[in-house]
Amino acid sequence: MNKKYYTEKGSEEYCYTLPHFIKKLQELDSNIILEEMEVEYGNGFFYCSETKEVGESQTGTCGQICSFYQPRNGKNGRCRFSNNTYVATGKFFNLSKENNKLSPI
Repeated sequence: MNKKYYTEKGSEEYCYTLPHFIKKLQELDSNIILEEMEVEYGNGFFYCSETKEVGESQTGTCGQICSFYQPRNGKNGRCRFSNNTYVATGKFFNLSKENNKLSPI
């Protein structure tokens, strides 16, 4: 089962799973408005979880030239730090402080 990712309204640069926002909700006095995200395929970009930057897939910025490069299979190929990028779906939810539940807006 794929994890669902969300971004906080007004802060669309990073997306996280629901437990991140539930933890954040404990520090706030109000509910949080979240937007559901989905994987964006074929856009030519990747997110490096080691450098926390977005790179272009075919520019050579990732791979043996990078000091953090670690192949997923231990030999060659895609780096273990190379992750998908996400795009907004337009589906908004209210994360309630009362019960930690999502309800569609």
